[in-house]
Amino acid sequence: MRERVYSPQGGPSLGQKMAIRDLEFTMVEAKRFTRRGERLQVDRLDQNSSVSVIYPVDDQNADIEFRFTVTYGAVASIRIEGRLIFTGDAKALVASWRDKKTMPNDMASEIHTAVMTACLPEAVSIAKDMHLPPPIPIPQVKFDGKAGAPAKAGYSPEVG
Repeated sequence: MRERVYSPQGGPSLGQKMAIRDLEFTMVEAKRFTRRGERLQVDRLDQNSSVSVIYPVDDQNADIEFRFTVTYGAVASIRIEGRLIFTGDAKALVASWRDKKTMPNDMASEIHTAVMTACLPEAVSIAKDMHLPPPIPIPQVKFDGKAGAPAKAGYSPEVG
């Protein structure tokens, strides 16, 4: 179980402990709308994490169903659905969801971070199997040295 104290300012807080546990995938779907040999024209790559339903378990736990999607424009899509157990002020989370279909920002951040952390590596693997580019930016390697110039001590490529 991953447990931490979350503060919207990014540092430790005296806030309530929140934890995400029992995250599992219930459905994985990938569709490619072009043939493998065709040139891929991915004009847009979008990732989206959304919560579809929040069920109360008790005052401290809520069962949350989520969906993570990666869309490669008109070329392909990857969809992962699942569920997780949120531990914290579940009573406030469920009330906010029931009344406004929103979550408090600190809880939403914790939940969506957990979903992205679990789903992105899976989406990278699926993209490889589907012969698609990975849904994360690949660092570009840059060399500052000129062709034929002797390498300086400690010279290494810059990754940025």
